[in-house]
Amino acid sequence: PARRAVRSERMARLLDRLPVEMLASLADPRWLDGIGCRTVGEVRWLPRAGLQRRLGTELLARLDQAYGETPARLGWFTAPPTFAERMELPGRTESAAGVLAGAQRLLQAVAGWLTAHQAGVTRFVLRLEHERQRRDAAIAATPVTVSLAQPSRDPVHLSRLLQEKLDRLQFEAPVVGLMLKVDTVAECLPQSDTLFPEPGGGQAELGRVLDTLVARLGRENVLQPHPLADHRPECANRWRPVDEAGTGRANASPRGSAPRISSPGVSSQGASTPRGAAPRVSTPASADAALPDRPLWLLEPPLRLPVRRHRPCHGSPLTLLSRPERIESGWWDGALATRDYFIAERGDGLRCWIYRERPGREGEEEGEYRWFLHGLFG
Repeated sequence: PARRAVRSERMARLLDRLPVEMLASLADPRWLDGIGCRTVGEVRWLPRAGLQRRLGTELLARLDQAYGETPARLGWFTAPPTFAERMELPGRTESAAGVLAGAQRLLQAVAGWLTAHQAGVTRFVLRLEHERQRRDAAIAATPVTVSLAQPSRDPVHLSRLLQEKLDRLQFEAPVVGLMLKVDTVAECLPQSDTLFPEPGGGQAELGRVLDTLVARLGRENVLQPHPLADHRPECANRWRPVDEAGTGRANASPRGSAPRISSPGVSSQGASTPRGAAPRVSTPASADAALPDRPLWLLEPPLRLPVRRHRPCHGSPLTLLSRPERIESGWWDGALATRDYFIAERGDGLRCWIYRERPGREGEEEGEYRWFLHGLFG
């Protein structure tokens, strides 16, 4: 095929005619147009010192490489590290113990491979290859997937998790071969032990406990809270599996509750009390002025409270212990919340998180206040 070569002088002229939109990944074309630059050539005529001070060094470096003034350093493609190894069992087996005994060799091999890469596995798949039942009928391999909350390359820990999965597996046919594949790894530095270990273990021990719970109960039953940017308590949190990639370790809290859990106290969100008869407010001895208090349990849905002599009741009249914390949010999704939250105490000492729904919603009469129980402090 014919080839076309362009000399450097002509290449420079062709590049000078390109519009500044070609530099969108390095600079804002609207800003360049605002200073009178509509082509790449006009950008190159600007003083380099001023251009570098305003836009950084990458734009100049890329232009120099395009015009052949400096060599272009291209990075070689590096495939992600993967591990795959297959073995045949000495004999056919239909028990979890027999499969696990054969998988020990594969786990030892992958542990050595991970050590060489200073990495740990976060997910691996063991495929069980079954014996043919008839000459022309092959049974599909059974995948056994193991996920970890934290990277690990400990063969004992990986074997324990695999055993939890195999003990609950129903074998469709005798197993004659195994295939271990690892395609998800992460950095895993060696553990640095201290002279005096802390009682109760560290983060690694917690990760092993969570991995065991996930293997026994399923990842959909072992969750961690993930805070969301929403002031409504029922929408301020989303639950996701503890082994989900990219999630940090968080303290577990009940479904729907806010991520922060604290003891009862005074809320510092001092909103002005709206018109209407409000119950008597008494201030407790201790106060936390940094963040608002949140209960340990939230009710789904909130419980409507009866009102007697202008006081909400939950078995007995409630005494308010905090100033109102006003929350107005949700107008954008049709679930508008206009509430004043209080910490209240029952006669037997039970502390509740209640709110007064302010009037103004569609279908409500002016001056009508409704009280709800939304949470309980533990």
